[in-house]
Amino acid sequence: MKFLRRLTIFSTLIVISIVAAACGGGGDDGDPEAVAQQAFEALMTFDFDTALPLLCAEQRTILEAQLEGSGDMMAEMQAMMGEAEFDMSNVTYTVSDRTDDSATVTIGGEVTISAMGQEFTEPAAGEGTPETLEMVVEDGDWRVCGDLGFDDFGF
Repeated sequence: MKFLRRLTIFSTLIVISIVAAACGGGGDDGDPEAVAQQAFEALMTFDFDTALPLLCAEQRTILEAQLEGSGDMMAEMQAMMGEAEFDMSNVTYTVSDRTDDSATVTIGGEVTISAMGQEFTEPAAGEGTPETLEMVVEDGDWRVCGDLGFDDFGF
């Protein structure tokens, strides 16, 4: 159980360090909620190929630098995360303060994680994960931006 709690805390730290296609491009050009959901799910499962194009240029640069500096640690974490199962069907995304080029998405609900024969449910937001994601339109697509804490990792 202690391992699972650490795994959850670390994965949620990656999410704070947050949130399209793996081959490029940004998010849905009309729906900040869909982009926030794609980014949250990708970061929770360490799918950085999907997550990176969903970030604004500033946050993408910071996360790429952290990933490059992480060495084998990130590969090990991705392998561990690959063994875990995530049920994010109870995570909620609520859009507010939407303008033509910005919005705020509030994350709520719960994530259930199954690994090593154990299962536990944690709040989707809080204790290492942001409660809100700041969204901006960049190059015509919605992207996750704002201070996401990527530079706090210190890999």
